[in-house]
Amino acid sequence: MVEHTAQLDRLNDSDPGATAARQYRTIALKSAKTLDDFSGRLEELLPEAEEASARIVNSGLDYITWLRDNGDVETVNEARVGATGLLEAVRPSMENVTQFRDSLAGLRGISGPLTTASKRATRNIDRLISVGERMESFAERTLAILEDASVGQP
Repeated sequence: MVEHTAQLDRLNDSDPGATAARQYRTIALKSAKTLDDFSGRLEELLPEAEEASARIVNSGLDYITWLRDNGDVETVNEARVGATGLLEAVRPSMENVTQFRDSLAGLRGISGPLTTASKRATRNIDRLISVGERMESFAERTLAILEDASVGQP
């Protein structure tokens, strides 16, 4: 996409005309292909990420609840640190992914193929954002559960 953007910038600096219009269409088609390739890769990876995040949340909260009631100070504190680290990683990542999705949505209307590719990409990125939100919620819930732990409190 960076290469396609650079091509557009060079084209914008040149004289307009039929050649430029053809080049714009060519760049739009190349951009659509790049987005479709990206979407295809996301579609391959997302089911595993969705399944893994669901598994982590489902079994993880049971473990965190058990840990709250039965864990030693060190293990509870490690879980707190882990959940805090997860939040610190997920939140800015999700902000960046959301901005990326929004910028891809802005490509709609340039050409038919680019609009179609943009819609497909934003749908897949929305799925990725859902995974991130699930993990963010898990970390927040973990911290809330461990807040009630009778051990490991300073």
